[in-house]
Amino acid sequence: MRAKIIAAICGLLLAGFLVAAGPAASVDPLGTATARNQVLHRGCHSYPFKYRVSPPPYTSTWSAEIFLIGPSGRKVASAAFLSPADPTTGKSAWRLCRAALVAGKYKMRMRVTVIDIYDLDTSWVKPTTFRLTRR
Repeated sequence: MRAKIIAAICGLLLAGFLVAAGPAASVDPLGTATARNQVLHRGCHSYPFKYRVSPPPYTSTWSAEIFLIGPSGRKVASAAFLSPADPTTGKSAWRLCRAALVAGKYKMRMRVTVIDIYDLDTSWVKPTTFRLTRR
């Protein structure tokens, strides 16, 4: 009986998310990290990106780690955001030097950790990509 009630509640919540998001929307429940395509500039420069963390309503303690992975598959940079010091939605920038990079497709992988009173839940968010090109 209890399992049926929980299944019904989960079904209603899922249906609510599908109706609210629409059929074409692709929203990760824990957040996202995105960057637009950009041009590599000579020397070292900041390349902006945006992030959004959507922690569950039962917790206010979370952390988000974002890893920048280059075209070769190696980690190039990382960033971390923590509650309550950082907002759940914000902008930041990678500080990158052209001499150490190659043009190509870069991937942003985001790991969100949510801390409940007794539990620690770590999840990976769907990766996003952007391009860095030379002029």
